[in-house]
Amino acid sequence: EPILGLENQAAGPADRQEETRDDHDLHRRGHCHPPLPIQHVHERLGHLDRAIEYYARYLLVLPDDQREERERTEATLRRLRGAHEEQRRRTAVERRQRERERIDAAELARQQALRESQQALKQSLSMIQGAFESTADGLLVVDTAGRANAYNQKFLSLWRVPEVIARTYDAEQLRAHVARQVVGSEEFLARVK
Repeated sequence: EPILGLENQAAGPADRQEETRDDHDLHRRGHCHPPLPIQHVHERLGHLDRAIEYYARYLLVLPDDQREERERTEATLRRLRGAHEEQRRRTAVERRQRERERIDAAELARQQALRESQQALKQSLSMIQGAFESTADGLLVVDTAGRANAYNQKFLSLWRVPEVIARTYDAEQLRAHVARQVVGSEEFLARVK
C-alpha cells in the first residue's frame, strides 16, 4: 500500500485534493499507516517543508484512540518545525553574511581602483609639472574666474615677481606687477583681462 502522500510526489493540486479525500477515507475506516522514520522522510522528501506537511497530514488521519502515536507524531512535528525555523534563521544569517562579504569585496575593489586612479593622477601631474617647469617660456595659468592657479619659475624670474606676491596666487596683483614693467601697461592689462 502506498505511504501517505508519498506515492506521487509530483502530484498536481487536483491529485492532492484526491489524496486528502483518500486520507480521510482511511481515517474513517480506521486504517492508518505509521510514519516513516524521520531520516527516511528527509531522504525521500529532501526538504523540511514537505516533511512537516507529511507529518501534519499523518496527524490528521491518525485515529483519536492512538494517543501514544499521536503524541510521538506531535513531538516529531514540533522538532521538525523547530529545525525548519532554525534552518530559516541560519539561511538568513548566511545570506546576510554573503551580502556583507559582497559589499566588503566591492568596497575593497573601489578603494583599490581609487588608489590606482590617484597614483595615475600623481604620475600625470608629475609629468605635466616637469613639462611646465622645463619650458623656455614664462607661464601663468589663470582660471575662468581670473584666479591664478599656477606659474612656473621662468615666469617669476622673467618678470621679477617678489616671493610675497607669488605666494598669494592673486592674479590681479601678478598682472599689476607685470604691467608696471611693460611699455603700454593699460593696453597690456586690457589684453590679459
